This record gives sequence, structure tokens and C-alpha cells, in this order.
Amino acid sequence: MVDDAVLRAKMQAELDRMGLTGDLAEQVVRELNFLACLLIEATEEGRFND
Repeated sequence: MVDDAVLRAKMQAELDRMGLTGDLAEQVVRELNFLACLLIEATEEGRFND
């Protein structure tokens, strides 16, 4: 998992474009980070189960 602060820094331009700030921006970053981890795990499981 990427540190949320690092991910937010990398996503800041997109967050600004969407008008997301403060707690809402933090929530979006946390949720995207979580979903990315789930996707990576699912992909790895699929690759090892073939």
C-alpha cells in the first residue's frame, strides 16, 4: 500500500481539478488506495491460480 500522503501528493492536480479539498480529498485518497490494493491482490491471486 502506498502511503496516503504520498498518493495525495501525486494526485493533487486531479483533486484540485475535481474541487476536492480537506476531509473529502483525504477520504477519496484512502478509498482509492484501498481499492488499488484489492485490485492488485485479486490480480496476483488470479495469476497464481492459473
